[in-house]
Amino acid sequence: MLSPKKLKSFATKKPADEDDDEESSHAHGADGGDKEQDDKGDGDNPGDGEGDESDEAIASRVGGEVQSGKVDADLMEKLADFDPEEGNPPSWVSDEGTWNRAKKAVEPKWDEYDEPYAVVAHVYREMGGEISSTD
Repeated sequence: MLSPKKLKSFATKKPADEDDDEESSHAHGADGGDKEQDDKGDGDNPGDGEGDESDEAIASRVGGEVQSGKVDADLMEKLADFDPEEGNPPSWVSDEGTWNRAKKAVEPKWDEYDEPYAVVAHVYREMGGEISSTD
């Protein structure tokens, strides 16, 4: 049986492939212990907790899909009634913060898209944004 001292050192030992210089999903708290970092938000992470693809990478990938015609027909139907001059985000967007993140991620390539708001809508959904069923 391992002594309590050895158990403690074993439990706190980092795996050999974990490097302190690289970002991880943990941060050191004020007491020196590990705590989970909030994955939601500074505009650089998808916030859905799945993977580490940046918002801009999501926008680029999804933008290419939308440009090639790979779209969600129901989402495109909702988008057909959207006029950005009348209100932004659309009424069917449940999370304005995620909509704004999606818009910000699409902005660098805005002029490259035939329908930039279609890209924003698909990026919004990819980031975990919910679409309400009522307009």
